[in-house]
Amino acid sequence: MSVVQVGSLRWFDSPYVQDGDPLLINSYSTLRAPPEPDFPHELHNRRDRSHPEMVRQLWGFRRYVEGRGDGEMTSIRYHLLRHIDRTRVQFALTVEPRHLVAFAAWARRANTIHFLPVSSVHDPAGAVLIDIEGRTDDDAALPYPPDAHERKQRTLRVLAAANVKTLGRLPPVIGMDEVVLRPAREVAGRAMALMIVAAQAEAWMRGMPEAIPGMHARFAKGKAFLTGEELLFLAERSPDPGLLADMDARYEDLNLLLWALGHHRELSEPRTIADAAELAATVERMCMLPQTLDQASLRPTDEILDVLDYHYRLHWSVRQASLDNRILPGIDASIVFERHRALNWLTGFQNVDEPWDDVDTPT
Repeated sequence: MSVVQVGSLRWFDSPYVQDGDPLLINSYSTLRAPPEPDFPHELHNRRDRSHPEMVRQLWGFRRYVEGRGDGEMTSIRYHLLRHIDRTRVQFALTVEPRHLVAFAAWARRANTIHFLPVSSVHDPAGAVLIDIEGRTDDDAALPYPPDAHERKQRTLRVLAAANVKTLGRLPPVIGMDEVVLRPAREVAGRAMALMIVAAQAEAWMRGMPEAIPGMHARFAKGKAFLTGEELLFLAERSPDPGLLADMDARYEDLNLLLWALGHHRELSEPRTIADAAELAATVERMCMLPQTLDQASLRPTDEILDVLDYHYRLHWSVRQASLDNRILPGIDASIVFERHRALNWLTGFQNVDEPWDDVDTPT
């Protein structure tokens, strides 16, 4: 792919750059409050998620990326789609080629990707992430905020010190200026609902279905937060053993959310299953307090993101170990998976409105 140099940048070889014509650029930032353009430009529009056209435009952008070339889901394409999903603000502006260096500096600060009229998608430095034929420059890279890169490096050092092999090229997780955490009230309600689900699964597994009505009464406040799949499970009269095991494992999701709500000072390493009796006692106290939902609060966001980054990378390690027919000593893979799911829900992995039942945990 031929390129032209503009300062220290790389741009797709186009008549716009070659002829010195102004470029019409659509930039997509994942930051909640990106810096405003501070270079010579003509701004045509600025949209955020409150704009009625924003969701439609992002959906169309997503379909465009999915349809380039042979449609193969490469790493670049997947993480490009994730950037589109996380986009908070879109800028449409015209920039003269002589101002592209300043534009790129802003694009890095704003954590943007940009779309040019030649139907190519570029990273902040101008390298092609994907063009109309589905091609990608070898040095193209999705942008991530500096704190996300720093968090990744800290996690890699922790895992290396524990002799846990992980994949260094896994990208960072969401950054502080990108994340929109679930409201604390919703997190508290989700925790109480998980208590109902896990406790009912445990009662069935212990052969004690007669205990279920009383358990429902103890944790009744959580019923308003049950999901569709959970309601179907609770209505089962002869649940499948596999389904019971899956729902019983929700104790680990519950344990993570209670930590996020500040009910645990620390989160233990994922090697020992959570104490169901202790979790039940905590949730019962929550249900007894009339203002539990309204007074709920989350621990600092950076702590939650640190734990997310750790479990994200550890999840890759346990999956790879499984593919290699080996285990990671001292690590319970099922605990890692459940915590990763709860963290992805808490931090809006796909988007902040993603239902619990649809949350994914790719690595």
